[in-house]
Amino acid sequence: MNIKIKADKNNLLEKICKETKMNPSQLIEYFLGVMHFLYSDYERQKNEGVEKRSFSEILTNLFSHSLKSKLLTLDIVENLIESTNELLGIKNHIGAAIYNINPDFNRRSISYAVGYDFCVDAANIYAYKNLGIDVEINQDYIEVSYVVYLPTFESMEITDKKLNNTSNLIQEYIKDKYHKEFSPFENIAVELLPIGENPFGTRQEAHQYIEIRLIVKADKATHIPSIEKLSLIAREVHAIVNKELAVVNKNNIRTRI
Repeated sequence: MNIKIKADKNNLLEKICKETKMNPSQLIEYFLGVMHFLYSDYERQKNEGVEKRSFSEILTNLFSHSLKSKLLTLDIVENLIESTNELLGIKNHIGAAIYNINPDFNRRSISYAVGYDFCVDAANIYAYKNLGIDVEINQDYIEVSYVVYLPTFESMEITDKKLNNTSNLIQEYIKDKYHKEFSPFENIAVELLPIGENPFGTRQEAHQYIEIRLIVKADKATHIPSIEKLSLIAREVHAIVNKELAVVNKNNIRTRI
């Protein structure tokens, strides 16, 4: 893909690349990683009927002089990222960005999201792995959502019934395996949400991704599991989703994914 930059923007691009220590390709990759989380959250809220604006309107108002954007100062962003890193024991990420800071003065709470980039292949600086973390803090509890996206395949059956049954199965699995380990300090839940509708696909190809949201709620920050523990549980959940959504053929053999 060739991207044309107007002559009057070249100097700005050079300055940003110098400050971030990225070349233009790396900068675009990083920007798309951040936009991925922003768009996924927008699409989820739109599907739930919460968001009525178009995505272009959101981008237009992204840097408006509202209270939310005033909160996005450099110091606050850095402090939120550092606090989230400390909360979950996150290390060695190559980039992180804060978005959707939402203060709720009536509930005396604040929520925000962090999009992380990790390099999964040290020999390839373009081999990024994305991770989304949503955090809500209020006077009663702290809630952390570990968000990953599972691409769908033709060999997967994506229906509301299948997703609900799979979600219920995962809830029971987590309850049986981790109840003694975590109780009574926190509880863990899972939400499955199909996103990225493909209008040109067949019924089984109707969605391009499944959002897997592993939600942990605790009364104290010290009771929140580490990122290593959450990643382990997320991998188990990922395997269950793959298994349960696999199509069973006439010989009652699950199609391999």
